[in-house]
Amino acid sequence: MARHTALISSDLSTGMQKLRWNLPGENSMCNDFSIGPDKALSISDTANGRIYRLPAGATTAQLYMENHLLNGIDGITFLNGVLYVNNVFFSKLYRIPVDASGKPQAPVAIWMNTRSRGPTTCGR
Repeated sequence: MARHTALISSDLSTGMQKLRWNLPGENSMCNDFSIGPDKALSISDTANGRIYRLPAGATTAQLYMENHLLNGIDGITFLNGVLYVNNVFFSKLYRIPVDASGKPQAPVAIWMNTRSRGPTTCGR
């Protein structure tokens, strides 16, 4: 089923919408988001295996990473400045390394020493 999703930000005191950003593509699934150490919002798109970044104060997010291992990306979080995601299609956890210039590299699978029935969130 195709769906088109959007990220919406609202003022909590008034309920007024501050931002609406439609995820690109004919089929998207804005699933989870996390604020990184640089205060940018990282957004997972489950349907397309993508991570978008919305810098603090910006009104449009940019594609940060797209990788076939992220097809099914769900939870997204930072721990000690490092980005971690989970994949609900394959029950995997990944660390996203970043090179010296700030570019994301291929996801690195994290081996779990206990059986998992499928991670649903990462770092909550």
